[in-house]
Formats: sequence, C-alpha cells, structure tokens
Amino acid sequence: MRGRKRLKLKTLAGFEKHHRIPVGDEEAAERYLANIGVQDVGRDLDIFFKKLRDEFRYKRRELEVAGPIDGTGSIQSPDFEYRVHLRPDKESPESVIWERSVVGLSSWKILLTEAFQKIFDPYLSSILIELSDPIDTFAVIDHVEDLAESDCEVDYDREGTWCDIRTSDLDAKMRIMPHQILVDGPLSLSTADLIENYWQLQSRFLATVDLPEWCTKA
Repeated sequence: MRGRKRLKLKTLAGFEKHHRIPVGDEEAAERYLANIGVQDVGRDLDIFFKKLRDEFRYKRRELEVAGPIDGTGSIQSPDFEYRVHLRPDKESPESVIWERSVVGLSSWKILLTEAFQKIFDPYLSSILIELSDPIDTFAVIDHVEDLAESDCEVDYDREGTWCDIRTSDLDAKMRIMPHQILVDGPLSLSTADLIENYWQLQSRFLATVDLPEWCTKA
C-alpha cells in the first residue's frame, strides 16, 4: 500500500530562506532534499517506531530501523515493512512529496486489523499489486467493454500498456498494467474500504484473469 502527500519545501526542518531546490536535475534535487530533510525523515521514523510498538505490541528486537539515508527510511516488522521517501515535486519546485508505503505483507488480514488501520489510515490511499505473470490488458479491455455497464468508464492507450476502470458507485479507480494492478482512492477512504473497493473491482472486471490466489478474495 502507498500514500503521497504534497507539502511546502519550507516546512522541512533543514530549510533556510536562501535555499533553492535544483530544477531540471532530478538526482541533484534528491540529494538536496536528503540533506535538508534528514531531521524530518528521522522524526517520521521515530513516530512510526512508537506507533508500531504501541499498537502492535512489537518488542524492540522485532523492529529493525534503517535510515534516514538519502531521503529515505524504513522499519521492518514481523508482518510488513514500513517505508518513507522524500521526493522532489516535479510539478512544483517549491513543494516536496512525502511518500509512505507498506510492503512485504505477511497476509491481507494484517490490513484489516484495528492496529494497522489506526496507524496507517491517514497516510495510505492506494494498493499496488506486483505480478510475475503478465496480464493480457487487451483481454481485460474487451471484457469490460463487452459488459457494457452504464456506470463504468474505461480508458486505455492503443498499445494496451494501461487500462483505467472507474465506476460511479465506488470511490477508488483501478489501473491495469501488464505486471501491475493499481487501485487509487482518496485519503479519506479507510484501509478497509479501499480494500473492499479493490475486491469489488477485481470481481466485476477481472473475473476472466487468472490472478494469484493471494490477490483474490477467498
């Protein structure tokens, strides 16, 4: 799961008025943010370290913290890994993107626990599923168009590298790519509701796709 939030560059602890983020050089911009954002990434790791201990009751030796380094940090727990990354905002040099993600889940059920939702609901707004076997996006597009559901909008490129599916009765939308399924929703959507949106989209529009058992609803 993943979430992104745009903040003003000047909110970073290491920012000074004479600072200017490098424009047109992504690597230089990443290095600049890593330098002035080291305190912020460190504070984020401190906050989530405490949250994980308090809500999941993990012991100290069960949590492995890495960073801050190069604008990133992570906390490995017994059930998942939490990651944070400070990124340049390509659309606005005066802003910065906080990207937080949870990867390597031991089970879908972790996402539905009260502890997980209490910690991460305010930060995560998308589900990204990586697939080893490619999806036939043209077959998905044809299937959705043949359904001809009046409340469904489908968009795609001519080469079938992506396919977007949105319905009027669900808050999240789904993008299908050969090796990825991305479900995006608003931050106001809870983790449980985001997952339920995915289950409904998957059952309605990916019924003809042979997906791994772990990313289908039992």
